[in-house]
Amino acid sequence: MPETLNNRSLVIEKRLDDLMASLTCEELISLLSTHQSPITRLNIPEYHIGGEAAHGIVDREGLAFTVFPQPIGLSQTWHPALIKRVGNAIGIEARSFYHVKNKSTGLTLWTPTIDLERDPRWGRTEEGYGEDPLLTATLGVAIIEGMQGEDPACLQMAAAPKHFYANNNEEKRESTSNSVDLRNKYEYYLQPFKAAFTRAKATSMMTAYNGINGIPAMQHADINQIVRQQYQMDGYIVSDGGALTLNVTDYHYYDTYKEALADSLKKGIDCFVDDKTLVETAAREALAEGLINRFDISSAVRRTLRIRMLLGQLNQIDPYNSYVSVKEAREKHRSLLRQVTDESIVLLENQDYLPLRKQPASLLVAGPMANQVMRDWYTGVIDSPVTPLDGINSRFKESQVHMADGFDTVVIASGTGYIKFIDSRKVTIVDKSDATRFIDENFGEDVHVLYEPVMKKYLTLNTEAQRFELTADEVFSWFVNEKLVINEKNGSRVLTSRHHKPLDVAQHHLIESSDNLGSCHLEIVISGVKEVEQMAREVETVVLCVGNHPMINGRETEDRRTLALPEHQQQLIEAVLRQNKQVILMIIASYPYAFTFKNHRPQAILYSAHGSEVLGESIAKVIAGDVSPTGKLSMTWYQSETDLPSLTNYDIIRNNRTYLYFQDAVLYPFGHGLTYHSLTVEDVKVKAAGLLTSGLEIDVTFSNPHDLAVTDVCQVYARTIKSQQQRPKKQLIGFEKIMLEPFEQRVVSFEINEEAFHQFDPRCREMRLISDTIQVALGFSSRDIFYRSSPLTLPGQKLAERQKNHVYFAETFDDYQLASGDLLHLDRDELEQTVVKVDSSGAFHYGGVSMGPKDTLALTIHNHVEHQLDVQLNSHSLTLIDSQRLEGYTILYYQGSMDIVDATLTMTTDLPVTLIKWKIEEGGRRL
Repeated sequence: MPETLNNRSLVIEKRLDDLMASLTCEELISLLSTHQSPITRLNIPEYHIGGEAAHGIVDREGLAFTVFPQPIGLSQTWHPALIKRVGNAIGIEARSFYHVKNKSTGLTLWTPTIDLERDPRWGRTEEGYGEDPLLTATLGVAIIEGMQGEDPACLQMAAAPKHFYANNNEEKRESTSNSVDLRNKYEYYLQPFKAAFTRAKATSMMTAYNGINGIPAMQHADINQIVRQQYQMDGYIVSDGGALTLNVTDYHYYDTYKEALADSLKKGIDCFVDDKTLVETAAREALAEGLINRFDISSAVRRTLRIRMLLGQLNQIDPYNSYVSVKEAREKHRSLLRQVTDESIVLLENQDYLPLRKQPASLLVAGPMANQVMRDWYTGVIDSPVTPLDGINSRFKESQVHMADGFDTVVIASGTGYIKFIDSRKVTIVDKSDATRFIDENFGEDVHVLYEPVMKKYLTLNTEAQRFELTADEVFSWFVNEKLVINEKNGSRVLTSRHHKPLDVAQHHLIESSDNLGSCHLEIVISGVKEVEQMAREVETVVLCVGNHPMINGRETEDRRTLALPEHQQQLIEAVLRQNKQVILMIIASYPYAFTFKNHRPQAILYSAHGSEVLGESIAKVIAGDVSPTGKLSMTWYQSETDLPSLTNYDIIRNNRTYLYFQDAVLYPFGHGLTYHSLTVEDVKVKAAGLLTSGLEIDVTFSNPHDLAVTDVCQVYARTIKSQQQRPKKQLIGFEKIMLEPFEQRVVSFEINEEAFHQFDPRCREMRLISDTIQVALGFSSRDIFYRSSPLTLPGQKLAERQKNHVYFAETFDDYQLASGDLLHLDRDELEQTVVKVDSSGAFHYGGVSMGPKDTLALTIHNHVEHQLDVQLNSHSLTLIDSQRLEGYTILYYQGSMDIVDATLTMTTDLPVTLIKWKIEEGGRRL
């Protein structure tokens, strides 16, 4: 063993030099997967990289840790300092987990998810921090810094922000590519990752399943060129789970694992989240065939071991050896859990009804979320959940509290009889009156789960035996075998498994029919809606809890088809509102919804994410006024999914996505969130003179006229008045959560760095300050604006002029138009350069072009279709004068008839074509 390995006084790179020189090639290969082999002669212990901690440590073996709100809920606090404390709590508990697992895993966790959420239909919306790049970047930095600790030379844990990048749709994610143009890439999708590495110094990263512009994320040049070179990230990078396998079996990017692994290593992947044997076999084969060399493997392993060394795994003394127990950590973090849950709740509407001024004589807690705390796949074990009913019972002790979940009670009809479970597995056919009764947990889109209240078990599919059993304690598994789907078959609504196979009875078992026969269906014996409607008539106040099940109809692998609440819940809401005017609607969900009301509206509407184990406690405190709601939305709530383009359309600029570009009315705007008492704005001063040196300076004087503390979030937006390219109609450039004591007055100062106004110039491929005219707006949401400045001209430059004799790739367009229904289609060529594929017809515009009558435009395309291309400079058509066919592509030569300066070059086609590159050849020189 090299003497330097455990000598912490030596510079880490020297220690790594000696260690890498001591490792054999076979030992290096054994460290390429997440299951890192022990190397006993060098005292390198066995270790498993990975694990989940999106909102608390997840132990799949059942140990409970602190469970915070889902990340979408954390984002609604708009409170970076608080989120940093959450990150630190997760880091502390990761250390406890590490010791519980005998130091074999737990410190290298795949979190946070900082993919920007441009579309609320994304199945994994609950995992992210919203749709805005600044908010997501700021909160991402906070939680990463908290997780990793204060000493970069002695990490508490390694955070791995994910999924790099443009990862925002679930269906076919493993086999398709998303098209992302340069402006969307640099102005939007990369911003949180840039902050994670340049500011928070994240020590790991996970790539996405999807491709970007034709190249799978795990083999994309941006890993090295952007993350390592531009962002100076020196940690290790992992592929997503099973991505190496999927690269061959689903994406079909490579035919063999050795080729896929070799390319991934060279592009910057250090560690593969895949089967250990598959990874190591592929590495040996790639090495033997010269696809990779020892240096490629050693470079990857070195980066992984660097972080393991910083975590103290390869040191004689573990700097975090005096860890706290899991129990102690959970107790220590209980008050933080309560605070962050309180601050994550958003008051969407209030008809001056909340807080309740007195305890109601009678109170109904109703709806599917009334007495459940549901887990998403990245939620840890919750051993003492506080449901809304629990919280309200505890807080409103003088009220007579009733509960009804609103679900129907059903029986399963089969042929001429009904199904009765004799025990947890065997069934018999009986009359309807003797049939087993189930609670039908109906979460929309014809998806149901059936709960048997006597045995207290869910009906679940035993996939090995192909039969249904009453054995599941909750709906929580990667494959949701409790899910039943009603399908139309031969004119009847037949009950089927999640595989869409009919249910049938055979040999005293309820089975998944293999021959597609079976006529089982549900019959309602007690209407849950009618039951709640009757109860609502008889109480003073109703708290109606609706929302989604985090494992059904919108989760990893499954995007949502609609923004609407499940039909059953809509019926429940209308039934309650018919009978009672004193209704508080509590939405508990992983994502935004769209809804309307037929008659009157609820007195108040609250929203919370799932996740927190004390959610019911916080809901009760907000309703009672023990705490004032201070949460703000991190996503736009649209009126309908018809307001949104295709889920696979990643161009937010030209398709008016997110609050940045959306033009129409919305249900609730980005940044929205009411509170019980408001702050008074006394004065606003904006100083723009030193923008290029000290930034934009804003001083806002707030006062609190109330005899209790008041908290709100001041949000600073830049509103575009005049711009050289399409810009956000408004964009968050700063924010601060402010708490003022009774009658306090305070000046809150913002210093907005000039980088906040940078935009990407595709002509020179740089983020630059462009001399646009903007207005600074301040408010308590993106719509609730209390101050607008006079117009400010940014001290920047014009968009660059394109140079003659310089090659411009087709992706550097300023703008484009496509045929209706077509998506921007960016792909790769043989050199992995991005090309523009026009699938039917379209036009691409390149500004800043100058051309004289003796100059030539040389345009390279993939197919010889000069008759399909109309090329103009401003409104002047260029003439095709020659063409040159080469292997695989064609160069077309065009000439004009006059001097035109700083014009727009437009290429229009009415048939499919692939644009590769172009240049203006001064004096008629050719490529």
